[in-house]
Amino acid sequence: MPTPVALQKVSVAPDRYYSIIDGVKTEITKKEYNSPMKEGEIHSSGIAFDTSTGELSDGQHATQANGFHWVKIPDYKVIKIDPDMVVEEKATVAGLNKISLDSEAE
Repeated sequence: MPTPVALQKVSVAPDRYYSIIDGVKTEITKKEYNSPMKEGEIHSSGIAFDTSTGELSDGQHATQANGFHWVKIPDYKVIKIDPDMVVEEKATVAGLNKISLDSEAE
């Protein structure tokens, strides 16, 4: 059975905005994101974190205003888990099980 995993807390940063043209993803400003798209262009946005890369690294988590956590543990993708699945800066056994099950579903 897994044991709780210690995590380093980082902050959620402002969303990131992207333009995708011919499969090439480029970061754009919010103003560009809200402007009309060119033919064949797709706009997308995503959560960002207050780290040097804007992404979570192994052993980090960030908590949204609604209490949900974004968590990155080694060998798994970044995943959003319920508020009660991180306690005292540790991913609980229930949180680890959810991460494992959601990763298998992909």
